[in-house]
Amino acid sequence: MIMKDSVVVSASPQRMGLYWTPDNSDRSTNKNSKKVRLRLVEKWLADYSKDSSSNPFILPVDVTIENDDPKKSRSASKWIFETVMKNSRFHSGELDSKIVEKGDDLVDSLLHGLSYVKWEKNRMILNMEMKESIDAVIETSDKMYLSHMKSLEFLDSKNNKKDIPLEETEKPKVKRSRKTSKRRTKIEETA
Repeated sequence: MIMKDSVVVSASPQRMGLYWTPDNSDRSTNKNSKKVRLRLVEKWLADYSKDSSSNPFILPVDVTIENDDPKKSRSASKWIFETVMKNSRFHSGELDSKIVEKGDDLVDSLLHGLSYVKWEKNRMILNMEMKESIDAVIETSDKMYLSHMKSLEFLDSKNNKKDIPLEETEKPKVKRSRKTSKRRTKIEETA
């Protein structure tokens, strides 16, 4: 049965990765972006056992995180995989050491889902703001951006300015592609 009002929305893995990576960090390679995403979920899970109110999602009460220090594990991906598998209703007993740990795939699945939920929430809020004025939309959009960047501050290894609030730092500069020397000259002249 096909629903008449169905909409298919593309969810690019690259855009999801960039969304969860701080603007100031080195996100030039997939490997760096992957490390940042693993670190983000690793921190959420490690912090969950201490204070669950700061997480962007709610876990069931019976979730147990035995080793709340991922640094003790061989890798972040393995630690995330083991934490999720030990709490899975489909898993019983000890984890087989031969199982390929795919913690990075679990991380990407979680972040895709959270990105979509945030996108829908923000879209709904901006639609309501459109009824007021375009200024309200711009103001709300800026607040959404700052709030999201603030939630990722701890991941930014290059910008460790703890005393400067995020609002006072510069917004990211857009990198322009340089396909030809002629185009590069035009970009440099306008700067």
